[in-house]
Amino acid sequence: FNNATDRRLARLMLAEAERRAEISGDILDLHFVYSEMIKTYYRDRDNDPEALDGAISVCEKQIKLGPQAALAWWKEYPRDEVLPAHKGFNQLRVIRDKQKDYDEAIRVCKEAMAQGWAGRWETDILKLETKRSKT
Repeated sequence: FNNATDRRLARLMLAEAERRAEISGDILDLHFVYSEMIKTYYRDRDNDPEALDGAISVCEKQIKLGPQAALAWWKEYPRDEVLPAHKGFNQLRVIRDKQKDYDEAIRVCKEAMAQGWAGRWETDILKLETKRSKT
């Protein structure tokens, strides 16, 4: 469902997956559904006027779920040394950077870093601070 003609069907399927994950209470399932929803919406950002707002909304949902997802991750994968990358934090940082909202992009990086999600947060913050200083 990665091509543009199937994207509407992908969104419907992901909405149903979100509903089922919410009903089951499985935080990691919901976390991963949000990751796929973010990718699906973001792909259409230039072709669908609602897609970028949809991607932002799902990023924010996944970020809000972050602390619970981290706890669920450690419970499920206790041998892991670090949390994995977090699609919501990463994508929202990219979006805010492209919108030239550097303060918000930096805030997103700092929140991801504070929660322990893998990423190049310090490097991203430095790059964003440099861009901010040039504006």
